[in-house]
Amino acid sequence: MGEPGTHHPGRSRFRVDRLRSSAPQCAVVKVLAAFMVVYLVWGSTYFALARGVETIPPLVLGAIRYSIAGLVMVGIGFSRGAARPNWSHVGGAALIGFLYFLCGNGGVTWAEADGLGSGAAALLCATSPLLTAIIAAMLPGQSRPGWRAGLGLLLGFAGVVVLVLPNAGDSVAVATGTQTLAVLFASFAWSFGAVIAPRLARPESISIWVGLQMLVGGAWMTAGAAVTGELRDFSPNAISGPSLIALIYLIVFGSLLTFSAFNYLLQVVGPTRTSTYAYVNPVVAMALGWAFGGEMIGKSAWLAMVLILVGVGVTQWDSMRVKDAPAPKGAVLASD
Repeated sequence: MGEPGTHHPGRSRFRVDRLRSSAPQCAVVKVLAAFMVVYLVWGSTYFALARGVETIPPLVLGAIRYSIAGLVMVGIGFSRGAARPNWSHVGGAALIGFLYFLCGNGGVTWAEADGLGSGAAALLCATSPLLTAIIAAMLPGQSRPGWRAGLGLLLGFAGVVVLVLPNAGDSVAVATGTQTLAVLFASFAWSFGAVIAPRLARPESISIWVGLQMLVGGAWMTAGAAVTGELRDFSPNAISGPSLIALIYLIVFGSLLTFSAFNYLLQVVGPTRTSTYAYVNPVVAMALGWAFGGEMIGKSAWLAMVLILVGVGVTQWDSMRVKDAPAPKGAVLASD
């Protein structure tokens, strides 16, 4: 053994090699953990939304959820020494916050407040990868989807039709036309945001970037609640215990944890692969809705789930052969 402070070339090379070999493994573990969070936790948020809107108006629920979560994330970023964002970062966050939260989350939350079951909402949101593939293919420099993707799109939207068709006594996990349009619009807005987000100028700190999106999203939803009269009619005293628990769960797990994992995956693996969460979310949501929410799962819901998920699978198989467009130079996030 060498004396303390003595240079030992062999040992140094061993340590360097070991660090180099462990770095890719750590990255793989981090990506897998992020996928597990997005797959499982996000699936449970549909059930939490259904409980939250029982006594909290949908846009007010979103405004409270994202404003608090955004403040926490920005605070975390600045506590770690992150630089202040510039106006281009704020502009990008305003666009993504509008798409993700006011249009995306707002549409789904409104549909559930209108009576749409959490399982049916998750099934309709499972069309997001199909929409992502269409939007991504329309951008410059992207290859057009092949026949497999076209088949997948047909199967997926056939599942939506099955879910919407009335089938009395078969399942309560069906959607009205208005609810379906609201969730499909929400899915389109979310997919569009996911495709363009990696191309926007953004801060180096992922905490600041995520926090900005949620803060601006909360502002958008507050404005929407004011316009629709939700703020005027809302009383904090009317919030029930289950709705309060759901709100806390949505802030901590559905926003702080899961949305951070989602943004991380967008930068590391791209929007097409990240959107594979749609395979698992509906299963988790339907299971929770059936076990704890009294939501029946009948033949039409099962058939819709099979068609949508098979369609997503076929489309993803084709889309993953096309590399997602890289993020612009200088726009790589730090994993703080």
